[in-house]
Amino acid sequence: MLKRTTRIVLVNPPSAEGTTANREGAGGLGTVVRSRSAFFYPPYTIALLVSQLRRAGLDAEGLDCVGKKLSFEYALKLLAEHTNRPELVGVQTSVMSAAADIKFATAVVRSLPGARVFLFGASVHLVLDKIWSVPELKYVLAGEPEASIVSFSKSCLNGDSTPVRSVKHATQQIGPGELPRVQELDTLPFPAWGPPGKLRYPFLTVLSSRGCPLRCTYCPYVVGLGGRLRSQSPPRTVEELLHIRNRYLCRHVIFRDPVFAADRERVILLTDEMRRRNVHVSWECESRPEHFDPELLKLMAQAGCRRIKIGVETVSERLLLRYRRVESHEEYQHYLHSIGEAVAAARKHNIGSDVFIMIGLPGESADDVEKTAQFIEEIKPSKVVVKIFENYPGTPIYTKKDTTTLSAAYTNLLCLREELRARFEVHRPQTRYTLVPRRLRSLMKRLLHGRG
Repeated sequence: MLKRTTRIVLVNPPSAEGTTANREGAGGLGTVVRSRSAFFYPPYTIALLVSQLRRAGLDAEGLDCVGKKLSFEYALKLLAEHTNRPELVGVQTSVMSAAADIKFATAVVRSLPGARVFLFGASVHLVLDKIWSVPELKYVLAGEPEASIVSFSKSCLNGDSTPVRSVKHATQQIGPGELPRVQELDTLPFPAWGPPGKLRYPFLTVLSSRGCPLRCTYCPYVVGLGGRLRSQSPPRTVEELLHIRNRYLCRHVIFRDPVFAADRERVILLTDEMRRRNVHVSWECESRPEHFDPELLKLMAQAGCRRIKIGVETVSERLLLRYRRVESHEEYQHYLHSIGEAVAAARKHNIGSDVFIMIGLPGESADDVEKTAQFIEEIKPSKVVVKIFENYPGTPIYTKKDTTTLSAAYTNLLCLREELRARFEVHRPQTRYTLVPRRLRSLMKRLLHGRG
């Protein structure tokens, strides 16, 4: 699984027992699902970092313990049984998976005496207190690791023994509250996904833009990826798609851009370039509903788009204004119109539409949930994904809450989610599923009571 002489190994560590960790999810703040067989993204960050290090002449490999379903013990064994043990081991982490990641990194330190172990990830700066509470852990790479991985690795391999116990470590001096980010995405190499023609995943991911200029106060993407939209040029993105198709024989790509269609002109140029270069790769993307107008969706379909993901969250005007999803009543009206228009246009052009709604937002009522459910039934998307609100640190509305209260509330939300999933059964879209209003209100009352 690993070359016997690798000097640098970057690890997507094992998930906690009985769960699947998605460290690439939620803008790098991560998601954890209570199932060993849940959906997960291929480790784009690790593949990209490995490629950067190799381009700089350094011997590096990636180890995806989640994708390979490796146990904690077996992953440690792989690292420890190298003929020449790795000199530098990076462990990817996220807010949601931090406890398991720190446990694994600590075990690596103890299993590989002399090796330097560091943690990295877009949200590592949010879990520094947990990391520094473990004396064995002395190194972190804060911000986007692509911005400083090469200089950091060279420094470690050359014998610099200075512990990096500060979020301010980077290739450049940065001020308080700032994190290193890659400004010119075209300068990054193509990710190293493994040997040619031996793809382990059913799809690969592309991050053709980063950041989100919008200010939804519950959203983790701005926290992890920043508030300024940074994009690859369309020719650079198409070159990566061709590389994925030709080298790895991959025929489906998921764009992980948080707001793929925010820059309409870029998407038009990108779809033109896809058609001109005969990419012939199917793909999917996500963005706000206002970004997907009918003409743009037509061009996307012609360029191979097969699915769009739309974050609706709720149709409660009160909540959308409260959490700055919209800024006025006029914006709210346009927001609702755009959702229906995008779903209808996607259907017309044979593009699947996944609509995401969120339950459990602070201040949400049973009537809010019912209104959202009725709206979704009216527009008839291809699929409805029901998400439970996560209280992510770093977001403007983050608050620390009593774990007992949260546990009770979460249990109620799980019940409500299952009720809604049954209602939005996609295998028979012509059937109108009904959730008994009394049952819905009962669940919401239990939820609100659980919050205290």
